[in-house]
Amino acid sequence: MSTTLNGFIESITFHNKNNNYTIAKLKTNITERPVTILGYMKNIAPGQVFETTGNWTTHPKYGEQFKATSFKIITPSNKTNIKKYLESGIIKGIGPSTAGKLINHFGDKTLDTIRNRPELLKEVNGIAETKIKLITESFNRHEKALELMDFLQNIGVDASLGSKIIDFYGDDSLDIIKNNPSRLAKDLDNQGFLIASAIARFNGKEINSKQHIESCILQLINKAEENGDVYLLQKKILNHCKKQLDANPDKTEEAILSLSKSGEIVVEISEKKGENRIFSKKLYSAEKKIASKIRALLSYPADFSLEANQQTIDKTQEKLAIVLSPEQIKTIFGVFSSRVVLITGGPGTGKTTLIRFINAALEASQKQVALCAPTGRAARRLEQITNRKAVTIHKLLGFNLDNESFEKNFHNPVDADAIIIDEASMIDTWLMHNFLEAINLASVIILVGDAFQLPAIGAGNILCDLINSGIVPTYHLQTIFRQAQKSPIITNAHLIRNGNFPDFQSVLTDKKLSEFYFFEENDPDKILKKIIDLCSCKIPEKFGLDPFNDIQVLTPMHKGVTGTINLNHALQKALNPSKKNIETPLGKYKTGDKVIHLKNNYQKNVFNGDIGTITDINIKKNTLCVNYYGKSVNYSIEETNDLALAYAITVHKSQGSEYPAIIVPIVTSHFMLLFRNLIYTAITRGKQLVIVIGMKKAIKIALKNDSLKKRLTTLDKKLLEP
Repeated sequence: MSTTLNGFIESITFHNKNNNYTIAKLKTNITERPVTILGYMKNIAPGQVFETTGNWTTHPKYGEQFKATSFKIITPSNKTNIKKYLESGIIKGIGPSTAGKLINHFGDKTLDTIRNRPELLKEVNGIAETKIKLITESFNRHEKALELMDFLQNIGVDASLGSKIIDFYGDDSLDIIKNNPSRLAKDLDNQGFLIASAIARFNGKEINSKQHIESCILQLINKAEENGDVYLLQKKILNHCKKQLDANPDKTEEAILSLSKSGEIVVEISEKKGENRIFSKKLYSAEKKIASKIRALLSYPADFSLEANQQTIDKTQEKLAIVLSPEQIKTIFGVFSSRVVLITGGPGTGKTTLIRFINAALEASQKQVALCAPTGRAARRLEQITNRKAVTIHKLLGFNLDNESFEKNFHNPVDADAIIIDEASMIDTWLMHNFLEAINLASVIILVGDAFQLPAIGAGNILCDLINSGIVPTYHLQTIFRQAQKSPIITNAHLIRNGNFPDFQSVLTDKKLSEFYFFEENDPDKILKKIIDLCSCKIPEKFGLDPFNDIQVLTPMHKGVTGTINLNHALQKALNPSKKNIETPLGKYKTGDKVIHLKNNYQKNVFNGDIGTITDINIKKNTLCVNYYGKSVNYSIEETNDLALAYAITVHKSQGSEYPAIIVPIVTSHFMLLFRNLIYTAITRGKQLVIVIGMKKAIKIALKNDSLKKRLTTLDKKLLEP
């Protein structure tokens, strides 16, 4: 049975600004000591009068606690609580000193004065017009946020979603969602639709109206795209709308027809009932145009002659001091014989050598070559391989951040005879469409990647679809070179790729150091301690590697004991003793912290996946500086939303990168992501040392699970259309 507590917030013990999870002390009149309350609470501060409903729980270490399921903040009314509330810093422009002056002047009328007669604040010594404006705006924003969360709780919605709504709509959030709740379904995807449904129920309106069903369909298609699918089957949409809205199939089919007529979706008719494919207009068009451009490129013969190839091959081998295998030479002839070609293969099969060779051979033939990759780190690695300039695909196409468009297009194509794209498995449908739109039909496209790695984060499975179509010349490199055969990392990568258990060394000794280790541990807390010990002591001592620059922890998930959030918090504490820090909307950063940039920023010339070190923090200016590969980049507090701690990152985020040493925790709680190609992708990121820690059972689950959900795409079929 739920319990309701009333009191005031005495202190905040912990607050996660990412999800608003909070631990606080609540002073009540029913307990002698403050009560520890836990829950997802935004905009709470010491001194606030608080009403919360929830249940009592007992923690084995911390004792009795109260788990809040809902809460309501009541503005404090007496001088003591008002002062404590204002001293918390929750209202910008008011700190302990200003709070004391305001209380001394206005007493228990302080908050009422700020709310209704802010012009009177100038009576207080030291409060100028600019400060009054800052205080008033912050106070009004805070109160509107509380009103919004109170409204959400009244309609049965998790109040923590209020922060996402405010981030999107700003100060007018409550008015917008009350007057036009259907906007939520389109603007905020899945959660927005749930909130819109709750508002409809609360207002006694039909939740299975035509407009609501249409919003539900669009929300489901958006969610499918986030999961990598280009389309959905109609029967899934019918079932979903029935479950969510109790909408009968006829009404849902009417909504699908309406959306199709308005051009928001595209329906591909199937002979089988319920098997119609439902696309967003954007991705349907993208797949059609990709297929059309690929077919057009393949219809043009390449302008390289086979005789010239042999001569070029001989000269380039001599220049680079390498000897190509028969398999590689066959691939070279294929590359020079088609306008679109794919090169795929696992580690140690010579993809890197071929990239170097192809680039050098084309340059020797006076061809203009463009080198690119999907991410900044992958582009930087390509640059190191070839000793030539390489950029992200976005950079090559001239991405404009302001209007999210590309300068390069059909009318202004990329000026290059040949374009080599490395890590092609990471390209999604929308990026591939924009890339091909900007390619001249006289250009040669060479895609290089490992088809067994994880697919792109965005929708589609471009590399595999191109291979599966059978119309794009594809060269599978299968021979593992002799030198690579000696590497336990490469040997085990191929064992894992084939579903076999890897050959582990389980003891780290001075006498016999290996490249590949497995430490069996079933307790996640002990795994965490082992990772900290390896990063801070064992690997630096045994292998002479730097914890910051050489060691990277890769994990499948964000949540849990061995997820990125907890690992980063623990590793920051263990590895970085710096006292100089700054609070940001997403947490605390210290000088010396290892951080990752999360999206391409062409103004700063820093890209998604770039990892750097915080070199300076300026508390007065509220800025920090990150060094990326010798280049300093400044961030304001607002811009730090583009950063995250990088002591541990997800396996997905590591794609296209290599690290001297990696540590990979694998536990059964990761079951949702335990796939063979995830483990394969993770360990192939390590160059010198790979350490897997966790449960043999979890590894066996992953090895058996080669049925990674096939993404719903039709590019391979569209490539075969006349």
